[in-house]
Amino acid sequence: AVRAGSRSRTDRKAETAKNNTFQSFPLPLAVFRMTDTTIIWGNQMFFDVTGLTGAKTGQKISALAPEFSGKWLLEGKNQYPNRIEINDRKYQVSGNLIRSEKDGQVSNMMGISYWLDVTDYDNIRLEYEKTRPVDVIVMNSHGVGQVCRVHRLPRRSETMEAWDWHVEEDGGKGATVSVALGRLGVSAGYIGKVGDDPWGKMGDDWMSEAGVFTKYMYYDTSVATGTGLIMIDDDGLNTIVDGDSACRALTWDETHAAIEAMKEAKVFITGFGMPFQKALDGAKIAKDEFGMLTMCNASPLPDQPMGDLSYLDFLVVNDAEAGVLCGLPEDYDTPYEQVLRQIQADYRCGGVIMTCGSKGSAVLDGDDYFEVAATPVKAVYTIGAGDGFLAATAKGIVECKPLRDAVAWASRYAAYKVTREGTMTNRPGEGYPPLSDVEEWMASL
Repeated sequence: AVRAGSRSRTDRKAETAKNNTFQSFPLPLAVFRMTDTTIIWGNQMFFDVTGLTGAKTGQKISALAPEFSGKWLLEGKNQYPNRIEINDRKYQVSGNLIRSEKDGQVSNMMGISYWLDVTDYDNIRLEYEKTRPVDVIVMNSHGVGQVCRVHRLPRRSETMEAWDWHVEEDGGKGATVSVALGRLGVSAGYIGKVGDDPWGKMGDDWMSEAGVFTKYMYYDTSVATGTGLIMIDDDGLNTIVDGDSACRALTWDETHAAIEAMKEAKVFITGFGMPFQKALDGAKIAKDEFGMLTMCNASPLPDQPMGDLSYLDFLVVNDAEAGVLCGLPEDYDTPYEQVLRQIQADYRCGGVIMTCGSKGSAVLDGDDYFEVAATPVKAVYTIGAGDGFLAATAKGIVECKPLRDAVAWASRYAAYKVTREGTMTNRPGEGYPPLSDVEEWMASL
């Protein structure tokens, strides 16, 4: 019990903070309650930059950033994972915990937060990332993903109930691979076409925020940015229906000009989220004229013959798509090596990379065949895992790792990705992870 006229331990802690060096601390500073982010004390700089008026205690930091909590401090981290934007300025928040004890037990915890204005730094970094040499070119679609939940994936001719229908922070395969690359610290440049509409601008913003060079995202008033439908079942598995891609209006001249402008790139990634012949035209330019290593994600599979793909270093498919290419039944048990060698022989590509879900991946690199086991995790969101795997593999290739090592690292990366909700979102703990989070997670294995 607290005696009349006395103050709680929280009050005394706040008074201590107020009277020590925090009072003249050179950065905005706030002490907050961990349970609900209520401000216990803040210096004048904090209230000046945040614009909070009225009582200087009792207000909540979550009023400035609704997603803000003290979870990052409880996880042992000393830096909030995202920037907080206030009045057109961006702040990186760092901090630490204050614990008070009574009878050997922790009775109260508070957070101390320090707010560093990184706006100018971020702007300089973005300008640098837009002008630094590109290592990986990604040419594929951007579109908006509409997501719904179902108990199980539908059968042919079946009408099913769905719920939680929403527009996700998710783009087409070009945008997702690009964002994953950017967050892994790889210098990536995007080529594609979008409508002159909010959905196109949204993709540009998502990629630019990840540091992707988007000069060759062409805006076209004659087309609309595409949309897709993603159904997720109770086990976290998904089926994706791609809508019409604005890249159908991408011309050969636009593609050639963009690739030539980024001719220093080491790797060229494309895929069939856009009209497949335009994607293959881009790969042929990249390989024949500029000597890039070329990768093509043959998803969704085209309904017309792909022809001779000898200019592709790697055709990238999942096990279901590989079965279709080989004319196998849905539940085939043909050895993976045999499947990949048949694809290589049929299409004359240099190699094949096949993802196999929980079974890992299988790779044919010229004559060399190998498999990489999956890292067992509890999957919560499998959308975008294949795109992340492709991005992570490209990262290893750019870093001159042996392909076996690059794929093994990418496999672990994809396992981590499926434990996180979302793809391009930057909500804490969600979406394609930054390299620092990936390395921390892998170190814990």
